[in-house]
Amino acid sequence: MLKKLVLITFLISSFTSYAQVTTNTQDSIWTRGGSFNINFSQVNLSNWAGGGQSSIALSGLFSVFANRETKYSLWENRLETALGGIRQEDIGEFRKTDDYFILVSKYGRKINESFLFSGLMDFRTQLAKGFVYSNDPLTNEVIATEVSEFMAPGYLLLSLGATYKKGDVFTATVSPLTGKSTFVLDDSLSAQGAYGVAVGEKFRFQGGANLSLSFKKTLMENVTFSTNANFFADYQNFMDEVDVNWDALLLFKINKFLSSSISAQAIYDDDINVTREDGTLGPALQFKTAIQVGLTLSF
Repeated sequence: MLKKLVLITFLISSFTSYAQVTTNTQDSIWTRGGSFNINFSQVNLSNWAGGGQSSIALSGLFSVFANRETKYSLWENRLETALGGIRQEDIGEFRKTDDYFILVSKYGRKINESFLFSGLMDFRTQLAKGFVYSNDPLTNEVIATEVSEFMAPGYLLLSLGATYKKGDVFTATVSPLTGKSTFVLDDSLSAQGAYGVAVGEKFRFQGGANLSLSFKKTLMENVTFSTNANFFADYQNFMDEVDVNWDALLLFKINKFLSSSISAQAIYDDDINVTREDGTLGPALQFKTAIQVGLTLSF
């Protein structure tokens, strides 16, 4: 896990040699840029009467965008990826705390300044294996059960619809023609029928409708809030099952290189079974929050 973190951090850091670029031609405007954020924390305890454990935590976040606008069209692209882990004193390995890979591309043909006919491609997966940990009731040994892997699951969303855009602050896209593909390429997870695929299968397709909302605004100097929400409904169970994926980020820029953030994410999918608080297995609201302070390089 540590080797993957170091390798990915090195590869991501190499991108920071590029500067933000805005290219104007007679027919189009290209805007490109991004940021790299790395967070590190260490707690070292020795003869500490209050108790606790020494630990090391490391996480990295990389995002880039490339947008092209012409008189008649708008093409927006973004890539976001993150990987993080923590190692505690009594655990000899890094355990994953954050992991995602998101690639989104949206093309719109302008009707006027606010409305566009649009097509969307949204691809999501993770980079490393994910585990849940439990203790053997007899030996008390830690049992690591694999629950995810690269492309297990992987999600590909393709849709056609219409977009309403209010400057750079708010965007809403309604897509009545949407195809959602779920991939589970890991053999062991496929054999369990994980993430909604049939037992032994590695692919599932659903046709339905999709609603995407995004909002981003500078609340005050050096404080920015952004949120995205995605709702997908399969036409076979249109009113009974709605997949929800929502995230929010409050970013505080301390100076040119330091920043702090508060983030939250909520996911609900009827096809994903989790162990609920009462010990039963089934779909449930998944919720994650994080508070981070670290080094940020914008380019």
